[in-house]
Amino acid sequence: MFKIFAFIILLFVVILLAVYINHRIRLDKEQELLVPLGEMISVDGNNMSVYKEGSGDKTLVFLSGGGTCSPILDFKSLYSLLSDEYQIVVVEKFGYGYSDVVDRDRDIDSILDDTRKSLEMAGIKGPYVLCPHSMSGLEALYWANKYPDEVTAIIGLDMAVPQYYENMKINIPLMKVASFVANIGSHKINTRYFGK
Repeated sequence: MFKIFAFIILLFVVILLAVYINHRIRLDKEQELLVPLGEMISVDGNNMSVYKEGSGDKTLVFLSGGGTCSPILDFKSLYSLLSDEYQIVVVEKFGYGYSDVVDRDRDIDSILDDTRKSLEMAGIKGPYVLCPHSMSGLEALYWANKYPDEVTAIIGLDMAVPQYYENMKINIPLMKVASFVANIGSHKINTRYFGK
């Protein structure tokens, strides 16, 4: 019985290793296709992607929620309809879209500071109309309270508010498993790998 169990574990590890190696090879091949859509702004020595489009007297700043892979593309169907009348800006926070992944604390103060610095470095002056999606609603509300002269309005896109998070139970172990799955590439497994 022990030999069967050990064999199954070994087989599982070999499969995970093969998936991981395949994932890394594909990521290397895809790297040359990844051309930033926005301007890469240096914020504290790291690159942050800021996309600008359109013109107008008001500047709409789109802020993405958690888990948005590419905010520039995610919001495109909306902001492309508005860019004739407004200046559109999409800020890709660190770890999102084309922005660098950074290994440092990501509390609301540091996230807001990075966003404000990226806008300043890109030459985008306020005041802004903030368009936060999901958990970026917290950042937008905090921004409006801390720097009221910089924010003229907030247009929430399925925006979260602080009361939502008060009773929310975040499953940290599940989040770590999801992160592991994404990092090894097993989320990309589908029938094309098996010749179907």
